[in-house]
Amino acid sequence: MALKKFSALLIASCLVAPSIVMANAPETVEISQAQLEALEEKIAAKILSQLDARIEKEVEKRVQARLENSGHSNTATSNADKASTVMKPVAVHKSKDGDFSFNMTGSFQMDTIIFDDDRADRATDIDFRRLRLGAEGRFYEDFHYGIEADFRDNNADVTDAYLGFDGIENTNLQIGQFKQPLSMDFLTSSKRYAFAERGLPVALSLGRGLGAMAQYSGDDWGVSGGFFGDTAGSDDSNDEQHSAIARLHWAPVLSEDKIVHVGVAGAYFYPSGANDDVRYRARAEARADDPLVDVTVTNVDDVKQYGFEFGGAFDALYWQAEYLNNHVEAASGDFDFNGYYAQLVYALTGEKRIYDVGDGVFKGIRPDRPFDLDEGHYGAWTIGARYSNLDLNDGVLNGGELSNWTVGVNWYPTRHTRFIFNYINADSDNNAVIANDDPDIYVLRTQFDF
Repeated sequence: MALKKFSALLIASCLVAPSIVMANAPETVEISQAQLEALEEKIAAKILSQLDARIEKEVEKRVQARLENSGHSNTATSNADKASTVMKPVAVHKSKDGDFSFNMTGSFQMDTIIFDDDRADRATDIDFRRLRLGAEGRFYEDFHYGIEADFRDNNADVTDAYLGFDGIENTNLQIGQFKQPLSMDFLTSSKRYAFAERGLPVALSLGRGLGAMAQYSGDDWGVSGGFFGDTAGSDDSNDEQHSAIARLHWAPVLSEDKIVHVGVAGAYFYPSGANDDVRYRARAEARADDPLVDVTVTNVDDVKQYGFEFGGAFDALYWQAEYLNNHVEAASGDFDFNGYYAQLVYALTGEKRIYDVGDGVFKGIRPDRPFDLDEGHYGAWTIGARYSNLDLNDGVLNGGELSNWTVGVNWYPTRHTRFIFNYINADSDNNAVIANDDPDIYVLRTQFDF
Protein backbone atom coordinates (compact mmCIF):
# COMPACT_ATOMS: atom_id res chain seq x y z
CA MET A 1 0.00 0.00 0.00
CA ALA A 2 2.80 2.40 0.96
CA LEU A 3 4.73 1.46 -2.17
CA LYS A 4 1.72 2.36 -4.37
CA LYS A 5 1.39 5.78 -2.70
CA PHE A 6 5.10 6.55 -3.18
CA SER A 7 4.96 5.51 -6.89
CA ALA A 8 1.94 7.73 -7.50
CA LEU A 9 3.69 10.74 -5.85
CA LEU A 10 6.82 10.23 -7.96
CA ILE A 11 4.81 10.08 -11.23
CA ALA A 12 2.94 13.23 -10.31
CA SER A 13 6.20 15.13 -9.60
CA CYS A 14 7.66 14.17 -12.94
CA LEU A 15 4.57 15.44 -14.77
CA VAL A 16 4.43 18.81 -12.95
CA ALA A 17 8.17 19.74 -12.86
CA PRO A 18 8.61 20.43 -16.63
CA SER A 19 5.77 22.90 -16.62
CA ILE A 20 7.25 24.85 -13.72
CA VAL A 21 10.68 25.03 -15.41
CA MET A 22 9.13 26.17 -18.72
CA ALA A 23 7.16 28.90 -16.95
CA ASN A 24 10.28 30.45 -15.39
CA ALA A 25 12.80 29.79 -18.18
CA PRO A 26 12.80 33.26 -19.92
CA GLU A 27 13.55 35.18 -16.66
CA THR A 28 16.40 32.81 -15.73
CA VAL A 29 18.06 33.18 -19.15
CA GLU A 30 17.88 37.00 -19.00
CA ILE A 31 19.64 37.19 -15.56
CA SER A 32 22.43 34.77 -16.55
CA GLN A 33 23.12 36.70 -19.75
CA ALA A 34 23.53 40.06 -17.89
CA GLN A 35 25.91 38.54 -15.37
CA LEU A 36 27.88 36.94 -18.16
CA GLU A 37 28.28 40.24 -19.99
CA ALA A 38 29.50 42.01 -16.80
CA LEU A 39 31.98 39.20 -16.11
CA GLU A 40 33.30 39.41 -19.67
CA GLU A 41 33.91 43.16 -19.27
CA LYS A 42 35.82 42.65 -16.01
CA ILE A 43 38.00 39.92 -17.49
CA ALA A 44 38.75 41.98 -20.59
CA ALA A 45 39.73 45.01 -18.49
CA LYS A 46 42.05 42.93 -16.31
CA ILE A 47 43.72 41.32 -19.31
CA LEU A 48 44.28 44.71 -20.94
CA SER A 49 45.77 46.12 -17.71
CA GLN A 50 48.18 43.23 -17.34
CA LEU A 51 49.13 43.46 -20.98
CA ASP A 52 49.85 47.20 -20.70
CA ALA A 53 52.06 46.60 -17.65
CA ARG A 54 54.00 43.85 -19.42
CA ILE A 55 54.49 45.99 -22.50
CA GLU A 56 55.66 48.96 -20.40
CA LYS A 57 58.11 46.80 -18.45
CA GLU A 58 59.49 45.23 -21.62
CA VAL A 59 59.94 48.62 -23.28
CA GLU A 60 61.72 50.00 -20.21
CA LYS A 61 63.97 46.95 -20.09
CA ARG A 62 64.96 47.29 -23.75
CA VAL A 63 65.57 51.03 -23.44
CA GLN A 64 67.75 50.50 -20.37
CA ALA A 65 69.72 47.79 -22.15
CA ARG A 66 70.40 50.15 -25.04
CA LEU A 67 71.53 52.90 -22.62
CA GLU A 68 73.92 50.51 -20.87
CA ASN A 69 75.33 49.31 -24.19
CA SER A 70 75.90 52.91 -25.27
CA GLY A 71 77.64 53.81 -21.98
CA HIS A 72 74.92 56.22 -20.82
CA SER A 73 73.25 54.10 -18.18
CA ASN A 74 71.08 55.81 -15.60
CA THR A 75 72.76 54.48 -12.44
CA ALA A 76 69.89 55.36 -10.17
CA THR A 77 67.48 53.34 -12.31
CA SER A 78 69.70 50.42 -13.25
CA ASN A 79 70.91 49.85 -9.69
CA ALA A 80 67.59 50.43 -7.94
CA ASP A 81 67.08 46.74 -7.38
CA LYS A 82 70.74 46.25 -6.43
CA ALA A 83 71.17 48.83 -3.68
CA SER A 84 70.60 48.19 0.01
CA THR A 85 70.05 50.37 3.04
CA VAL A 86 70.87 49.23 6.55
CA MET A 87 70.09 51.12 9.77
CA LYS A 88 72.90 50.92 12.38
CA PRO A 89 71.73 53.24 13.93
CA VAL A 90 71.67 55.65 10.96
CA ALA A 91 71.20 54.76 7.31
CA VAL A 92 74.11 53.07 5.54
CA HIS A 93 73.55 53.01 1.79
CA LYS A 94 75.46 50.41 -0.20
CA SER A 95 75.35 48.97 -3.70
CA LYS A 96 74.96 45.21 -3.97
CA ASP A 97 78.48 44.75 -5.32
CA GLY A 98 79.94 46.97 -2.58
CA ASP A 99 81.58 49.36 -5.05
CA PHE A 100 79.57 52.34 -3.82
CA SER A 101 78.58 53.24 -0.27
CA PHE A 102 77.63 56.26 1.80
CA ASN A 103 76.86 56.73 5.47
CA MET A 104 76.69 59.57 7.96
CA THR A 105 79.00 59.62 10.96
CA GLY A 106 78.94 61.69 14.10
CA SER A 107 79.20 61.92 17.85
CA PHE A 108 78.37 64.14 20.74
CA GLN A 109 80.13 64.14 24.08
CA MET A 110 78.67 66.23 26.89
CA ASP A 111 80.87 66.75 29.93
CA THR A 112 80.10 67.81 33.48
CA ILE A 113 83.35 68.79 35.18
CA ILE A 114 83.66 69.61 38.88
CA PHE A 115 86.88 70.88 40.47
CA ASP A 116 88.06 70.46 44.03
CA ASP A 117 90.35 73.50 43.88
CA ASP A 118 93.78 73.83 45.35
CA ARG A 119 95.61 77.12 44.60
CA ALA A 120 93.40 78.36 41.76
CA ASP A 121 89.67 78.91 41.67
CA ARG A 122 88.03 76.96 38.84
CA ALA A 123 84.36 76.99 37.91
CA THR A 124 82.19 73.92 37.45
CA ASP A 125 81.58 73.44 33.73
CA ILE A 126 78.84 71.70 31.70
CA ASP A 127 79.42 71.80 27.97
CA PHE A 128 79.93 69.78 24.82
CA ARG A 129 83.42 68.34 24.55
CA ARG A 130 82.77 67.32 20.97
CA LEU A 131 79.83 67.83 18.62
CA ARG A 132 80.78 66.23 15.31
CA LEU A 133 79.01 65.37 12.09
CA GLY A 134 80.45 63.85 8.95
CA ALA A 135 80.14 61.34 6.15
CA GLU A 136 82.24 58.55 4.71
CA GLY A 137 81.97 55.99 1.97
CA ARG A 138 83.41 54.30 -1.10
CA PHE A 139 83.13 54.74 -4.86
CA TYR A 140 84.29 52.67 -7.82
CA GLU A 141 85.42 49.90 -5.46
CA ASP A 142 88.97 51.13 -4.78
CA PHE A 143 88.40 54.70 -3.59
CA HIS A 144 87.18 55.87 -0.19
CA TYR A 145 86.57 59.25 1.40
CA GLY A 146 85.72 60.92 4.67
CA ILE A 147 84.78 64.40 5.85
CA GLU A 148 83.97 65.58 9.36
CA ALA A 149 83.50 68.88 11.20
CA ASP A 150 83.27 69.77 14.88
CA PHE A 151 80.52 72.24 15.79
CA ARG A 152 81.57 72.73 19.40
CA ASP A 153 81.58 76.34 20.67
CA ASN A 154 79.22 77.34 17.83
CA ASN A 155 81.99 77.02 15.26
CA ALA A 156 82.45 74.63 12.34
CA ASP A 157 86.06 73.39 12.35
CA VAL A 158 87.14 70.75 9.85
CA THR A 159 88.69 67.79 11.62
CA ASP A 160 89.04 65.34 8.72
CA ALA A 161 88.65 65.72 4.96
CA TYR A 162 90.44 63.12 2.86
CA LEU A 163 90.42 60.96 -0.27
CA GLY A 164 91.96 57.50 -0.24
CA PHE A 165 92.88 54.70 -2.65
CA ASP A 166 93.23 51.07 -1.48
CA GLY A 167 93.10 49.23 -4.79
CA ILE A 168 96.59 47.81 -4.20
CA GLU A 169 96.63 44.80 -1.90
CA ASN A 170 97.29 45.69 1.77
CA THR A 171 98.01 49.30 0.79
CA ASN A 172 96.24 52.58 1.49
CA LEU A 173 97.17 55.90 -0.07
CA GLN A 174 95.53 58.98 1.40
CA ILE A 175 95.55 62.73 0.78
CA GLY A 176 93.79 65.56 2.61
CA GLN A 177 93.58 66.46 6.30
CA PHE A 178 93.78 63.71 8.91
CA LYS A 179 95.84 62.55 11.90
CA GLN A 180 99.60 62.40 11.51
CA PRO A 181 100.80 58.89 12.50
CA LEU A 182 102.70 59.60 15.70
CA SER A 183 101.50 58.18 19.05
CA MET A 184 99.16 55.25 19.46
CA ASP A 185 97.14 57.23 21.99
CA PHE A 186 96.62 60.12 19.57
CA LEU A 187 95.64 57.81 16.68
CA THR A 188 92.89 56.19 18.78
CA SER A 189 89.48 57.65 17.99
CA SER A 190 88.06 60.02 20.60
CA LYS A 191 85.00 57.74 20.66
CA ARG A 192 87.14 54.82 21.84
CA TYR A 193 89.34 56.26 24.59
CA ALA A 194 89.70 54.15 27.70
CA PHE A 195 89.18 57.36 29.72
CA ALA A 196 87.53 60.71 29.09
CA GLU A 197 90.75 62.19 27.68
CA ARG A 198 94.10 60.98 26.37
CA GLY A 199 97.17 60.89 28.57
CA LEU A 200 99.35 63.97 29.14
CA PRO A 201 102.07 63.11 26.55
CA VAL A 202 99.60 63.73 23.69
CA ALA A 203 100.57 67.41 24.10
CA LEU A 204 103.81 66.51 22.29
CA SER A 205 102.11 64.96 19.25
CA LEU A 206 101.85 66.75 15.92
CA GLY A 207 98.06 66.56 15.68
CA ARG A 208 96.25 66.71 12.37
CA GLY A 209 97.67 68.20 9.18
CA LEU A 210 97.10 68.66 5.46
CA GLY A 211 99.24 66.18 3.60
CA ALA A 212 99.69 62.77 1.98
CA MET A 213 100.33 59.39 3.58
CA ALA A 214 100.99 55.81 2.53
CA GLN A 215 100.16 52.74 4.66
CA TYR A 216 101.06 49.09 4.20
CA SER A 217 99.99 46.29 6.51
CA GLY A 218 100.68 42.57 6.79
CA ASP A 219 99.02 39.88 8.85
CA ASP A 220 100.46 41.17 12.14
CA TRP A 221 102.30 44.39 11.34
CA GLY A 222 101.99 47.72 9.59
CA VAL A 223 104.00 50.73 8.49
CA SER A 224 102.91 54.25 7.61
CA GLY A 225 104.61 57.45 6.55
CA GLY A 226 103.83 60.79 5.05
CA PHE A 227 104.48 64.48 4.54
CA PHE A 228 102.28 67.13 6.12
CA GLY A 229 101.80 70.87 6.30
CA ASP A 230 99.63 73.04 8.52
CA THR A 231 95.98 72.41 9.38
CA ALA A 232 93.05 73.52 7.24
CA GLY A 233 92.13 77.17 7.78
CA SER A 234 95.57 78.24 8.97
CA ASP A 235 95.88 82.01 8.49
CA ASP A 236 99.61 82.34 9.14
CA SER A 237 101.08 84.74 6.57
CA ASN A 238 104.51 83.15 6.94
CA ASP A 239 105.73 79.85 5.56
CA GLU A 240 103.61 77.02 6.89
CA GLN A 241 104.96 74.31 9.15
CA HIS A 242 105.88 71.03 7.53
CA SER A 243 106.80 67.60 8.79
CA ALA A 244 107.96 64.18 7.63
CA ILE A 245 106.81 61.27 9.75
CA ALA A 246 106.94 57.45 9.89
CA ARG A 247 105.56 54.76 12.19
CA LEU A 248 106.09 51.01 12.44
CA HIS A 249 104.02 48.64 14.59
CA TRP A 250 104.01 44.89 15.14
CA ALA A 251 101.83 42.43 17.03
CA PRO A 252 104.13 39.46 17.85
CA VAL A 253 101.20 37.84 19.68
CA LEU A 254 97.88 38.07 17.87
CA SER A 255 95.03 35.69 18.62
CA GLU A 256 91.38 35.88 19.57
CA ASP A 257 92.06 36.32 23.29
CA LYS A 258 95.73 37.38 23.44
CA ILE A 259 97.34 40.44 21.83
CA VAL A 260 100.74 42.09 22.28
CA HIS A 261 101.55 45.33 20.45
CA VAL A 262 104.87 47.14 20.07
CA GLY A 263 105.55 50.22 17.98
CA VAL A 264 108.02 52.98 17.22
CA ALA A 265 107.54 56.31 15.45
CA GLY A 266 109.69 59.28 14.47
CA ALA A 267 109.22 62.67 12.86
CA TYR A 268 111.11 65.71 11.63
CA PHE A 269 109.17 68.94 12.12
CA TYR A 270 109.81 72.53 11.00
CA PRO A 271 107.58 75.12 12.68
CA SER A 272 105.74 78.08 11.19
CA GLY A 273 105.27 81.64 12.41
CA ALA A 274 107.17 84.89 12.30
CA ASN A 275 109.49 83.75 15.10
CA ASP A 276 109.42 80.02 14.30
CA ASP A 277 107.84 79.35 17.69
CA VAL A 278 106.97 75.98 19.21
CA ARG A 279 104.57 75.80 22.15
CA TYR A 280 103.70 72.85 24.38
CA ARG A 281 101.01 72.97 27.09
CA ALA A 282 98.70 70.58 28.90
CA ARG A 283 95.61 70.51 31.06
CA ALA A 284 95.00 67.97 33.80
CA GLU A 285 93.13 65.64 31.43
CA ALA A 286 89.92 67.68 31.71
CA ARG A 287 89.08 70.01 28.84
CA ALA A 288 87.44 72.79 30.87
CA ASP A 289 90.61 73.48 32.83
CA ASP A 290 93.27 76.03 31.82
CA PRO A 291 96.76 74.65 31.12
CA LEU A 292 98.68 73.77 34.25
CA VAL A 293 102.04 73.54 32.43
CA ASP A 294 103.07 75.70 29.46
CA VAL A 295 106.33 76.42 27.59
CA THR A 296 107.21 78.30 24.39
CA VAL A 297 110.49 78.02 22.47
CA THR A 298 111.32 80.83 20.03
CA ASN A 299 113.53 80.91 16.94
CA VAL A 300 113.35 77.15 16.47
CA ASP A 301 115.41 75.55 13.73
CA ASP A 302 113.68 72.16 13.82
CA VAL A 303 112.15 69.53 16.08
CA LYS A 304 113.00 65.83 16.07
CA GLN A 305 110.41 63.56 17.66
CA TYR A 306 110.37 59.91 18.54
CA GLY A 307 108.10 57.61 20.49
CA PHE A 308 107.80 54.04 21.71
CA GLU A 309 104.54 52.12 22.15
CA PHE A 310 103.59 49.04 24.10
CA GLY A 311 100.14 47.51 24.55
CA GLY A 312 98.25 44.29 24.86
CA ALA A 313 95.15 42.41 25.84
CA PHE A 314 94.47 39.13 27.59
CA ASP A 315 90.78 38.21 27.52
CA ALA A 316 88.99 41.06 29.34
CA LEU A 317 92.22 42.75 30.52
CA TYR A 318 93.84 45.50 28.42
CA TRP A 319 96.93 47.66 28.97
CA GLN A 320 98.76 50.36 27.03
CA ALA A 321 101.86 52.51 27.58
CA GLU A 322 103.91 55.05 25.62
CA TYR A 323 106.94 57.29 25.85
CA LEU A 324 107.35 60.44 23.70
CA ASN A 325 110.32 62.80 23.39
CA ASN A 326 110.66 66.05 21.44
CA HIS A 327 114.18 67.35 20.81
CA VAL A 328 113.98 71.06 19.97
CA GLU A 329 116.91 72.86 18.36
CA ALA A 330 116.69 76.65 18.70
CA ALA A 331 118.88 79.73 18.66
CA SER A 332 118.95 79.71 22.46
CA GLY A 333 120.03 76.06 22.70
CA ASP A 334 118.73 72.50 22.49
CA PHE A 335 115.87 71.32 24.68
CA ASP A 336 114.23 67.98 25.38
CA PHE A 337 110.61 67.69 26.51
CA ASN A 338 109.15 64.28 27.22
CA GLY A 339 106.18 62.42 28.63
CA TYR A 340 104.89 58.95 29.32
CA TYR A 341 101.79 57.11 30.52
CA ALA A 342 100.68 53.62 31.49
CA GLN A 343 97.07 52.47 31.75
CA LEU A 344 95.27 49.28 32.74
CA VAL A 345 91.59 48.53 32.01
CA TYR A 346 89.45 45.52 32.89
CA ALA A 347 86.02 44.66 31.45
CA LEU A 348 83.88 43.45 34.35
CA THR A 349 81.38 41.92 31.90
CA GLY A 350 84.05 39.98 30.01
CA GLU A 351 84.25 41.82 26.67
CA LYS A 352 87.53 41.73 24.75
CA ARG A 353 89.22 44.86 23.43
CA ILE A 354 89.09 45.20 19.62
CA TYR A 355 92.49 45.56 17.88
CA ASP A 356 92.99 47.01 14.39
CA VAL A 357 96.11 45.47 12.81
CA GLY A 358 96.16 47.90 9.88
CA ASP A 359 96.14 51.05 12.02
CA GLY A 360 97.92 49.48 14.99
CA VAL A 361 95.45 50.75 17.62
CA PHE A 362 92.91 49.35 20.06
CA LYS A 363 89.37 50.34 19.13
CA GLY A 364 87.36 49.88 22.29
CA ILE A 365 84.77 47.22 23.10
CA ARG A 366 81.25 46.25 22.07
CA PRO A 367 78.76 44.99 24.66
CA ASP A 368 78.13 41.25 24.36
CA ARG A 369 74.70 41.81 25.95
CA PRO A 370 73.31 45.25 25.04
CA PHE A 371 70.97 46.88 27.52
CA ASP A 372 67.59 45.11 27.65
CA LEU A 373 65.58 45.07 30.88
CA ASP A 374 63.25 42.33 29.66
CA GLU A 375 66.20 40.02 29.04
CA GLY A 376 68.08 41.11 32.15
CA HIS A 377 70.99 42.53 30.12
CA TYR A 378 72.80 45.67 31.29
CA GLY A 379 75.47 46.34 28.66
CA ALA A 380 79.23 46.36 29.29
CA TRP A 381 81.16 47.75 32.26
CA THR A 382 84.87 48.53 32.55
CA ILE A 383 87.11 49.89 35.30
CA GLY A 384 90.58 51.31 34.81
CA ALA A 385 93.50 53.34 36.11
CA ARG A 386 96.21 55.42 34.45
CA TYR A 387 99.34 57.29 35.50
CA SER A 388 100.71 59.94 33.12
CA ASN A 389 103.52 62.47 33.24
CA LEU A 390 104.65 65.46 31.13
CA ASP A 391 107.93 67.26 31.77
CA LEU A 392 108.35 70.69 30.12
CA ASN A 393 111.45 71.66 32.13
CA ASP A 394 114.87 71.67 30.49
CA GLY A 395 117.81 74.04 30.91
CA VAL A 396 116.77 77.67 31.02
CA LEU A 397 113.20 76.85 30.01
CA ASN A 398 110.90 75.81 32.83
CA GLY A 399 107.34 75.21 31.66
CA GLY A 400 106.57 72.91 34.56
CA GLU A 401 106.08 69.22 35.21
CA LEU A 402 102.65 67.66 35.66
CA SER A 403 101.65 64.19 36.82
CA ASN A 404 98.14 62.73 36.91
CA TRP A 405 96.51 59.75 38.53
CA THR A 406 93.20 58.88 36.85
CA VAL A 407 90.70 56.18 37.81
CA GLY A 408 87.57 55.60 35.79
CA VAL A 409 84.41 53.61 35.20
CA ASN A 410 82.78 53.15 31.79
CA TRP A 411 79.25 51.90 31.11
CA TYR A 412 78.34 50.90 27.56
CA PRO A 413 74.55 50.30 27.46
CA THR A 414 74.76 49.70 23.71
CA ARG A 415 77.37 49.79 21.01
CA HIS A 416 76.66 53.46 20.32
CA THR A 417 76.12 54.86 23.83
CA ARG A 418 78.54 55.33 26.69
CA PHE A 419 78.74 56.94 30.12
CA ILE A 420 82.13 57.78 31.65
CA PHE A 421 83.11 58.75 35.18
CA ASN A 422 86.72 59.81 35.87
CA TYR A 423 88.44 60.98 39.02
CA ILE A 424 91.72 62.82 38.36
CA ASN A 425 94.37 63.78 40.88
CA ALA A 426 96.79 66.35 39.42
CA ASP A 427 100.24 67.09 40.82
CA SER A 428 102.26 70.01 39.40
CA ASP A 429 105.69 71.34 40.42
CA ASN A 430 106.82 74.84 41.33
CA ASN A 431 107.47 75.71 37.67
CA ALA A 432 103.85 75.19 36.68
CA VAL A 433 101.64 78.06 35.50
CA ILE A 434 100.45 78.26 39.12
CA ALA A 435 103.19 76.77 41.25
CA ASN A 436 102.32 73.52 43.01
CA ASP A 437 98.66 73.70 42.02
CA ASP A 438 97.17 70.24 42.59
CA PRO A 439 93.41 70.14 41.96
CA ASP A 440 91.18 67.08 42.14
CA ILE A 441 88.81 66.79 39.20
CA TYR A 442 85.58 64.83 38.62
CA VAL A 443 84.39 64.23 35.05
CA LEU A 444 81.05 62.76 33.98
CA ARG A 445 80.55 62.27 30.25
CA THR A 446 77.51 61.25 28.19
CA GLN A 447 78.37 60.00 24.72
CA PHE A 448 76.44 58.93 21.64
CA ASP A 449 78.14 58.07 18.35
CA PHE A 450 77.29 56.54 14.99
